[in-house]
Amino acid sequence: MVKVQGLYKNVVDLDEFEDYYTKVIIPKVLSVPGVLKMEYTTLYHATSEQPEGLSNIHVLTETYFDSMEEMRRILSSEEGVAITKLITALADEEELVQIHSYIAQEKVIYAPKWIERKTEGEIIEIIDLDNLDLR
Repeated sequence: MVKVQGLYKNVVDLDEFEDYYTKVIIPKVLSVPGVLKMEYTTLYHATSEQPEGLSNIHVLTETYFDSMEEMRRILSSEEGVAITKLITALADEEELVQIHSYIAQEKVIYAPKWIERKTEGEIIEIIDLDNLDLR
C-alpha cells in the first residue's frame, strides 16, 4: 500500500475549507476506482512556538492506493488530473492556502498487547520508497 499525503498551510477559513474539502474533493477522489480510502485530519499546534516553516499547518490529508503503479495510473488518468486541478485551485484562488504533497511510506509499530490480539495470517506490506524510481 502507498499513500499521498497533502499538507495544507495558512488556511484562511478552516471551517469553509473543511466543508468544501469533505463535501466536494473527498467524494470525487473516493469515486475513482482504485482509491482505497482517504483520511482528513485537522491539526492543532501543541505549543505556541512552532519551528520556522512548520507553523500554520492546519490540515493533513492521506489518500491510499494498492500500489505505486495504481497510484501513478490514477493520478495520470483524466479523472486524476481533474481532481488534482480542483485541489491546486484551492491555492490559486487569492493564495488562501499553501499546499504541499508527498508520497509516503508508512511504518506501523504496534504495542505488544495489541500484537497479541492480532489474528494469524494478517500481512502488512512494506514498500521501500528509497529504491523506487519515481520518475
